[in-house]
Amino acid sequence: ENMVKVGAYILGEFGNLIAGDERSGPIVQFKLLHSMFHLCSNTTKYILLSTYIKLINLFPEIKLDIEEVLKHDNQLRNSDAEIQQRAMEYTKLSEIATSDLLATVLEEMPQFTERESSLLAKLKKKSNTLVKEKEIPDTDNSSTQIVAKETEVVAKPPEPNLLDLGTVETPDDSPVLGGTLNNHSEVGPSPPQPSA
Repeated sequence: ENMVKVGAYILGEFGNLIAGDERSGPIVQFKLLHSMFHLCSNTTKYILLSTYIKLINLFPEIKLDIEEVLKHDNQLRNSDAEIQQRAMEYTKLSEIATSDLLATVLEEMPQFTERESSLLAKLKKKSNTLVKEKEIPDTDNSSTQIVAKETEVVAKPPEPNLLDLGTVETPDDSPVLGGTLNNHSEVGPSPPQPSA
């Protein structure tokens, strides 16, 4: 199902780039996607319906085929309100809108701008290492410039784990892992078991 979602998105955005080949023409793309429609979850159907309206924008020659699917009772009377709404809105959009309006409303998604993940930024900020930069004198000039950055990583000591009880010393100085709570709510060794 994830492949259907990805395929629908890619064909809706860039299907025109492969439409010149008769094996991947507009009607072939539409029929291939629609053949999976009845097998998909509602979330995937939402994406497919959006792809269908984008295909109308890219390929006006298959507009009637797609409008027939959008107007079908399975979409307009579907128990899922989102499918009903999308089918109705996309049908009206394809009937009323001019080709210029459709092109404006259904433009390609803008390119993704590369940016640093906020999670990675927080990790870098709270990392356990310190980085020091050293200046290296430039051998060609008499002045000192930063020619290269040499980094030295100094690890901070590990923070103590306050939730780990570790070992508890017993009166006979033998370590016992964990320990139990005695009647006085103090951590101590496990009580001796009666012998049988």
